[in-house]
Amino acid sequence: MANGGDTSLRQVIGEGQLRDIQDSYLEYLESSAAIYEVNGDYAVSIFASGWCDFLNRASRGLCGDVSDDEAMKSGKWICHEDCWATSLKSITEKRPFERECSGGCVIYAAPIIADGIVIGSNNASVSNPPTDEKKIEEIADKFKVSMDKLLKLSKQYTPRPEYVLNSSRKHIQIAADTIANIFLRNQEKEELTRRKEQIDELLGKRTTELQAEIDEHLRLIGLVTENISEIFWIADAEVTQMLYISPAYETIWGRTCESLYVNPRSFIDAVHPEDKGRFMADMEVMKEGLPFSHDYRIIRPDGSIRWVWSKGFPDKKRGLDVYVGIVLDITERKLMEESLALERNKFKAIVDAIEDAISIMDLEYNVIYQGEQLKSIFGDNEGKKCYRTFEGNDSVCERCPVEISFKDGKPHTSTRKVLMPGGEIRFYNNTAHPIRDMEGTIVSCLEVVRDVTAEHMAAEALKESEEKYRSLLDYAGDAVFIADLDGVIIDANKKAEELLGIPKDELIGMSHEDTVPEGELERAKKTFQDVITKGFGMVLNLQIKGRDGSLIPVDVNTRVIEYGDKKVVLGIHRDIRERIELEKLILEEYSFRKAIENCVPAGIAAVDLEGRQLYANPAFCKMVGYEEKELIGYLPPHIFWSPEDINNIESALRATIEGKAPPEGFEVIFRRKNNERVNVNILISHLVDAEGATTGMVASMYDITARKIMEDELKTKTNILSELNANLEGLVRDKAEEIRRKEQLLIQQSKMAAMGEMIAAIAHQWRQPLNGLSLIVQDFKDAYEHGELDAGYINNTVNTAMNQIDFMSTTIDLFKNFFQPSKEKETFDLLGICAEVFALLSSQLITNSIAYSISCHVHNRTFLNYSEVMPCEATVITTYKNQLAHVLLNIIGNAKDAIVQSREKGLLTAEGMIEVDCYKDNRTLRLEISDNGGGIPEDIIDKIFGQYFTTKADKGTGIGLYMSKVIVEESLGGKIYARVKDGGSVFTIELYV
Repeated sequence: MANGGDTSLRQVIGEGQLRDIQDSYLEYLESSAAIYEVNGDYAVSIFASGWCDFLNRASRGLCGDVSDDEAMKSGKWICHEDCWATSLKSITEKRPFERECSGGCVIYAAPIIADGIVIGSNNASVSNPPTDEKKIEEIADKFKVSMDKLLKLSKQYTPRPEYVLNSSRKHIQIAADTIANIFLRNQEKEELTRRKEQIDELLGKRTTELQAEIDEHLRLIGLVTENISEIFWIADAEVTQMLYISPAYETIWGRTCESLYVNPRSFIDAVHPEDKGRFMADMEVMKEGLPFSHDYRIIRPDGSIRWVWSKGFPDKKRGLDVYVGIVLDITERKLMEESLALERNKFKAIVDAIEDAISIMDLEYNVIYQGEQLKSIFGDNEGKKCYRTFEGNDSVCERCPVEISFKDGKPHTSTRKVLMPGGEIRFYNNTAHPIRDMEGTIVSCLEVVRDVTAEHMAAEALKESEEKYRSLLDYAGDAVFIADLDGVIIDANKKAEELLGIPKDELIGMSHEDTVPEGELERAKKTFQDVITKGFGMVLNLQIKGRDGSLIPVDVNTRVIEYGDKKVVLGIHRDIRERIELEKLILEEYSFRKAIENCVPAGIAAVDLEGRQLYANPAFCKMVGYEEKELIGYLPPHIFWSPEDINNIESALRATIEGKAPPEGFEVIFRRKNNERVNVNILISHLVDAEGATTGMVASMYDITARKIMEDELKTKTNILSELNANLEGLVRDKAEEIRRKEQLLIQQSKMAAMGEMIAAIAHQWRQPLNGLSLIVQDFKDAYEHGELDAGYINNTVNTAMNQIDFMSTTIDLFKNFFQPSKEKETFDLLGICAEVFALLSSQLITNSIAYSISCHVHNRTFLNYSEVMPCEATVITTYKNQLAHVLLNIIGNAKDAIVQSREKGLLTAEGMIEVDCYKDNRTLRLEISDNGGGIPEDIIDKIFGQYFTTKADKGTGIGLYMSKVIVEESLGGKIYARVKDGGSVFTIELYV
C-alpha cells in the first residue's frame, strides 16, 4: 500500500461508494450488512431487513441513555457485539467466517485484504429470520421485546431460496475484493499525483537554474573576449591561418584585425629589427608543439615603439596543430624598470647614511635591497625571501607589516622577535612603507628596522600580567561585567558579548541599567546599591535584555573588588536558559510518564533490591484492591501475595535476578483485599540508575482471570467438538455435493439465458426474410392459378427464395461466430467490428426507427449503413475480437433500449440516433458511442459499471456494463468510461495499439 496515505476505508473510498457496494446484494437479500474498519469502527452499516433493524434498535436500548461509543463498549449492544465478533474472526484469521447471531440469523464475514494486509471486513446476514416459535420466544426473551412483534416481522419477510443465500456469500467476498482494489487504486492514484508534482517542480526549478547559469557563462565569455586589454589569439602551428584575434590587436599593433585574417603572418612585419632574430627563433618551438613565452618590441604604423610580452601553448583538446595565446602591452612596465634602476642608485646612497637598518622587498617578498647594517648582521641576502632570511619561516610572517602595507597601501609597524645568527633573541620595530610607481601602483615596500629589545623587555612583564588577567576573564564560563561605583561598565569578557549580542567596545561606557528591561529595573537598582553597601550581593532569575530585545534569564553574583587603584563592582552573570528548559523538560517528562502510568490498563509496581515496595500505579492498586499508601514501604511477603502461590512468586523473582526470566513472563496468583484470587501475568525487568547499576525491579502485570476461565471453557468445548468431528466428514461431503449440483444448475441457467438472447436476436434478423419467403409462396400459388408458371418464372422465384435463405444462413453463422469464445488474439480494424455489430442489430434498429452512423475521424469519412463501411488500416488492432464485439453489442443495445424508453415516455419526438466515432491519438485508439436517449442521471453515472446495478428495473440484470468494464480493462488492457451530453450519453473505449 502507498506510504503516508489515509488507511481509513471511509476516508479513502467514501461512504457513498461503500453503500453502493452494499446495495448490490442487499437489494435481493433484504437483510443487514456492515463494513468494519480494522480497528472495529463502522465504515458503513445498513439495516434493510425489518427483523434486523428492530432487534438492533432493541439491543441498543438495552445499553441505556449513553453515547454510541459508550454503548459499543458496554457489551450490551447484542447486535453490534455479534456482528463485530464475526468480522473480527475473519480479520484475525484472514479468511471468510460465518456464525449464527443472537437474533437467529447467520452472519457471513469476508476480510478485506489489500496487498496482503487486512484493512477491514465486509459482512451481511445470509439467512432467513427464524420461523420456529420456540426459537422466536428465546430471542424475544433475550432482547426484552414482544414475541408477537417478532412473529409478525418473521412472517412479513419473504424467504430467499437457499441458492440465492449461497450465491450471496460469493457476492460478499467479491464486494470485499472490490473494496480492497478500490482502496489500493485510490491510494496509488494519490501517491502518483504527489510524486509527479514533486518531479515536475524539481525539473522546472533545475531547468531554470541551468538556463540561468548558461546565460551567465555566455555573457561573461563575451565580456572577457571583447573587453580585455590583452590580445587573445588562436592560430595554427605554422601561423598560416588565424582562427581568432581579439579587438585589442588593433589598439596595441595599430593594425586592423581584418588585415591579420587576410595575412596571418603580417604581425611579424611590425617586430623591431633588433628583436626579429630572437623572435623568429622562439617561434620555432611552435612547430615542435611546445609552449613559449617571450617579450619583444614592435614598431606601430605611426612610428611609435611598444614593448609586448607574448605567451602561447598548444590546444591539447585539438591536437598539436592549434595554438592559443595572449599578448600584453608591457611598454609602461619597461619604462618604469629603466626609471627604477636610476632611482635605486640614488636611494642606495641615501639609506647607507641612515642609522636604522633598511631593506626593500618586491611584491613576492624577495629582498631587492639590503642596507649595510642588515648585511653586517645577516649577510648579503638580496634575491632571497625576507621571511626565510630574517625569521627562518617558510611563508609570510604572521602580522607582517609589509604584507599589510601591500594590501591597504598604508605604513604599518609591528614588533618582531628575531633569532640572531649568534643565537641571541632580539626585538625590532619593523615599519613598512609602500613604494608606488608613477601611476600610484604599489610595486615594492621599504622596511625600516629599529632595535627595541630593551624597551620590549620592560613592557613584556607588564603585558604578561595583563594577559593572565584577560585570559581568566575571557575564558570564564559565565558572563563577567566590571562597572564603576556609578554603574558604568568599564570592562566585559567574551561571554558577556555573546550573551547580550553586543560587542565589547559598545558595552564599555553603557550603564548596567541599560541591560535590564523596565520590569526588572527596580530589583536591579536595589541589588547594585546593596552590593556597594555590603560589599557583595546575589539576585536569582533576573531578566536582562539582549541587543535584539530578547529577554535572558540569569543568576547574578556581585562583589566589590580592587581594580587597579580604584574600587569597582564585579558582576558574574550565569545564563540559566538551558537550566530552565531542562527543568521544564524534566517536569513535562515526569507529567507525561505519570499520565501514561495512570491511564495504562496494566498494573505497574517497583521494588528495591530488598523487595521493599517503592511504587504502585492506579491500575495495580485497583487490581489488588489496596490503596497506594497501604503498599509503599513494606517488605515481602507482600499482603497481596496469595499464600498458596508464595513459592511460585519468589521463584519468578529469583529467575529474573539470575537473568532467566522467560520473555512471555510468569503467571502468578494475587489475593485481593476482599480475599478474592486474581490470576496475573507478570513481566519483570531490572530497574537501573543513570550509571547502569541495578537498584531494584519493576514489573508490569495484567489480570488474566477472565482468560483462564475462557481457557477452561475452551478445553471443555474442544472435547465436545472432537466428538462432533467424527460425524462431520460425511455431512461436509453431502453438503459439497449439494453445492456442486446447485452450481451446475446456475451454469445451465446462465447458458439458457445467453441462448435466449441469441434466439431473440436471430428472430429479429429472420423476420423480414421469412415474410419474403411467405410472399414468394403465395405468389407461386397465384401464378399457378393464372397459368403464369413457366421456366423463367420458376428460375426467378427460386433464385429470389435462395437469396433469402442464404441471408438467413449467414445470420446463423454471424451469431454462431459472435458467441464463440475468443481463445486467441486476432488482428482487425475497429470500423469493421463496428459494422459487424450493427449488422447483427440492424433489423432491431430499423424496427424501432433508429438511425446510426460510423465515422472515421482519421480520414474524415462517415458511413450510414454497415454494408458501406470500408476497411481502415489506421484503426487496425490486435486483441480479442469477440470480446470487444460483446462490449460494443452491450453498449449499442443499451443505447437502443434508452431511445425506445425515452420515446415511450414522450421525451423523444425526433428520430433515434446512435453515433460511433473512431479517433486515433498517437498509439491510442478511441471509440465514442453516443445516443440521444435522454442520458444518464448525474447521481448514478458513477455507479453504472457496478455489479448488479441496473436502471431497467425488472428488465435488467446489472451484469452487462459490469462485464463490459471487466473485459475492456482486464482482457483488452484498455479503459472505459461514460459521460452525459445534451440529450444523451457518451460511452468511450480507449485501446492501446
